[in-house]
Amino acid sequence: MRTSRLLLGLMAALLCAVMLGGCGKKVWPEPQTSQDTFAIENATATLKNGCVTVKADVTGNWRKVAAVYLEVSSADCPGCPFTPERRIEFTRASKDMTLSGGSLTLRACGMGDQPLLWRVTADNVHTSIRGTSTKVQMVP
Repeated sequence: MRTSRLLLGLMAALLCAVMLGGCGKKVWPEPQTSQDTFAIENATATLKNGCVTVKADVTGNWRKVAAVYLEVSSADCPGCPFTPERRIEFTRASKDMTLSGGSLTLRACGMGDQPLLWRVTADNVHTSIRGTSTKVQMVP
């Protein structure tokens, strides 16, 4: 009798421990959208000797930039929808990209000397947060 009470008590304690271990909210951490986003603003570009140099401001949390892309197309059809003919990827390790303190500089060569349509897009390190892009502009 005493053994069965002891066994019953141990089983009840084990059951309580298992049930209490499952309490609480257990979900994957999610990025804080307001603290983890950024935008690219005031973007300008120059074309000299076949090289495009883009300068822009990155507002918000610029440390969350994972990759930046320079999308370019010929400017032979100004009224047509922008369809990039070339997409150049820049990462933090790229020698042709500088990102520091909210200032972004990109340099891409081999573009020729004809006017180009361009825009800059960027991905966030948190893939659940949508990337950002500039408006399409022309560099003469």
